[in-house]
Amino acid sequence: MKIEKPEGWMVDALSEAVRLPPEVTMDGIHKGNIAFFRYRSLVYAAFLHDFAGLRRGTTVFFHEKGSARIIPAYPPLREAVLLSKAVPRHFVDKVVVEEKLNGYNVQVLHLDGSIVALTRDGLVCPYTTGRLQRDQGERLKELLESLDPGTCHLVGEVIGLENPYARYFYPEEPRFGYYVFDIYCSGSYLSPTERSQVLLQHNVKEVPVLATVDKHDVDEIRRIVSMLERSGRGGIVLRDPKARVAPLKYTTEASNLTAVRSQMRLLLGAGQGSQLLISLFKEVLRIYEIDLRPGELRDYATRLGWTIVEPALETLRKIFSGLSLQDEFDLEFSSINELKEFTEYMKGLGINLEVVRTWQRGSRIVARLVKHIDVESILRKVVETGVLPPE
Repeated sequence: MKIEKPEGWMVDALSEAVRLPPEVTMDGIHKGNIAFFRYRSLVYAAFLHDFAGLRRGTTVFFHEKGSARIIPAYPPLREAVLLSKAVPRHFVDKVVVEEKLNGYNVQVLHLDGSIVALTRDGLVCPYTTGRLQRDQGERLKELLESLDPGTCHLVGEVIGLENPYARYFYPEEPRFGYYVFDIYCSGSYLSPTERSQVLLQHNVKEVPVLATVDKHDVDEIRRIVSMLERSGRGGIVLRDPKARVAPLKYTTEASNLTAVRSQMRLLLGAGQGSQLLISLFKEVLRIYEIDLRPGELRDYATRLGWTIVEPALETLRKIFSGLSLQDEFDLEFSSINELKEFTEYMKGLGINLEVVRTWQRGSRIVARLVKHIDVESILRKVVETGVLPPE
């Protein structure tokens, strides 16, 4: 829950923790760059935008008045779009090839005796926290305690259909799964080898490690991408085995066209135009590099055109028929109170969820929720007037 009027000690503690003058901190609060939140007994500050040299998604927890812990925002991965150019130039010698899973980024830390889960925005998600505590809380706690729970945390991807943010079907995790791809300790990330050893010792899942190849063996990397492509998977992350350089990601056609489909479904939504252009640009570069034959290129152009047109037409047909645009999904909770806690959290973020129905799954409760998509009013205006809104 957002704290609308943070107390003086909170501002002072945050200023001291991030080494900002109190007046600069207050300026960040007044401009909406910093906000304070409460999750049960925890009080924390989140940087909602880049501010004063701190990246969006940075979180500062206050254990007690005057005591703070900073969780840095996870750095965005740079994206390789031409493997033949990027891989030999970027890496030192060997390259670890991991699967890129499509879900949502979650940092897991051990705080005040419990597991806490942060989304990429640096906010404690009540649903993700509760689900991880129930499904693998003890293993995650033991792992962090074996390192240093005061300075170490995990970074991973939640996948599966039972999540409120990014739903993709994975046969190995149809509902909910957490796969670690980084471990942060005392200011740096462990190497892939160190990470794998720690996760194996504590039976915590890691992202699939597919191969280790020479940086000049781009053909082998392409072969791995083709294998993932045939299964409709998302892509790869390339890492230095000793963490000497930052990782790169590379997405498949399946992932790029899924992004295009989603962006076209949200016609005229905020930021959709720029995101769509990026997705299409990535695809053009990918197609250029793999050099399709004329017949293959025509088939691809048909797939791309269908991906662009079909979801947009589906959206417009719903609007013309008077139907609302909505996103429907199921989530599992331990109790009705936990469900209410999550819907209140989302409401505080400006997202109103409607609980359609609930039912029992063993000792847990499953809720079907509906999120109404806010581009609807813009689309209805276009449908009514036949004129695009002003730029």
